[in-house]
Amino acid sequence: MWRLFPKSWFRSQGRDGPEMAVAAEKFENQWRDSLTSTMAQVMKRETVSVEEAVVLLPTLDTEILLSFDRAMRREWRSYYSEYTSRGRVPTLTQISDPMEGAAFLFTAACQGNGFIRERAILAFGHYPGRLSLVAALIRCDDWVLAVQQAAVTLLLRLVETNVGELLFEQLPLLLRLQLRQRVADQLWTSHIEPVLLSPRFRDSRWHSTKLPDAAARAFAYRLVLQADPDRSEEIFRNACADPHPKVALWGLGNVGQVLNSGRAAEIVSRAIWHRNSAVRAAALRRYASLGSEDLREQLEQSIFDSSRAPRDAAAHLLESLFHSSALERWRQVIHAGASKQLTVVVTAMSYVAEFEDVQRLEPFLDDPIARTRTAALRGLVRAKARKCDEYFMRALRDQSGLVVRRALSLLAKEGQLLGCAELQQAYASAQSERVRRQLIRAARLMGKWDALVFLLPLLSTSDALVAHEEIDRWLQTTNRRFAALDPEIRAIITKQLNQISQSTDARQRLQIAEIMRHS
Repeated sequence: MWRLFPKSWFRSQGRDGPEMAVAAEKFENQWRDSLTSTMAQVMKRETVSVEEAVVLLPTLDTEILLSFDRAMRREWRSYYSEYTSRGRVPTLTQISDPMEGAAFLFTAACQGNGFIRERAILAFGHYPGRLSLVAALIRCDDWVLAVQQAAVTLLLRLVETNVGELLFEQLPLLLRLQLRQRVADQLWTSHIEPVLLSPRFRDSRWHSTKLPDAAARAFAYRLVLQADPDRSEEIFRNACADPHPKVALWGLGNVGQVLNSGRAAEIVSRAIWHRNSAVRAAALRRYASLGSEDLREQLEQSIFDSSRAPRDAAAHLLESLFHSSALERWRQVIHAGASKQLTVVVTAMSYVAEFEDVQRLEPFLDDPIARTRTAALRGLVRAKARKCDEYFMRALRDQSGLVVRRALSLLAKEGQLLGCAELQQAYASAQSERVRRQLIRAARLMGKWDALVFLLPLLSTSDALVAHEEIDRWLQTTNRRFAALDPEIRAIITKQLNQISQSTDARQRLQIAEIMRHS
């Protein structure tokens, strides 16, 4: 039996005997309902039993506990009106089962009624633990001053006990609260930060660098660096190898300012092989700033990186520091023939190719790998090859959706208009539905009336739905495109409309006819 309200309170309200029992049962049912219904909501379940909710609540992630708080405050409950003043709210007494008591006090601390929240926070002092700490952190930014003051008092009491170690598990919540003015101005500098930097929490501080939240890990590294400088090398070794790029980039940005160049270079050299390309690029730049002896060797390896950022960083550093051209090195690999690096080299050259590279890149238009064919096309366009139109038509007839999509993107970038005959040929040779749809949408790259000539016959094919969508788009944008309607084209469109009158949307047909009448 949960007894949150003492019998003396019911007597003071003139309730005794049977009336007191009814009132007590009512209150118990209200708190049970608040806990179970909100728990089911945040856990995305149909129902949760009271016993299960009591056991489950202390184990939930902080993010879910925050969702619990938001759900409780959003839900209006009729019994809030019973507590219209502080004097009408009963004192929440201790419950024999600590887990049960903490669960119900956390529920009360999330209520929409400020008087209930205040009483719950005051009573939480009897149940120190994770739930009381999270409740104090959430409510120390409460919009009701009395609740806020009670939460601050509770928080200060908890951090002075062993519960203070749990504060480091709540770094994501602390970082969120730090952005709020009340916490930043009144609590952070004077109360929270001294605890986070306290020597007695040295181990807890270090363990917090392994939290799942990346922002919390980065903050924990900064805390350890400030409070435990003897761990500097270990900090940067772990930070620079962190899987999250923001943490790794923080480590790379600061390692040279704290450690000597020799120790820093050893750590940075490992980050050159980080799984994130932005980190690899930053590591190369940092490694160059440290003046490492094997820098050139590292750069010559990195110009064959599979990602563009580190590859470009390495090429720039090679050119500026050693006057060595990465482009020449890539050309040598192509001349050498078969190599595992060929795919990377073609991709790398596609961004910097010159006219003399046209013959080197042409053979790769037949490469079995679609990405290589795509890169070769991009390189040939950049090199201003004379047969670019032929290359584009060849790419549009490719059976890979990737190649077709890249060709259309390059055409749009180059500002070239597709001819109706060329697109019809590409569409006719397409075997994949995905490729056909891409080609239908390529009508946007055609002349105003050519697009209609291409789209109208498709209304009687299996791709009619996509064609309808593109004609709708044509109708929406036609007033922004000005082009004379040639009599020959007018006759073709009129004939197409007559031939497919049964399959054409009547609205579209009338709109097209009206536009043609005024053109």
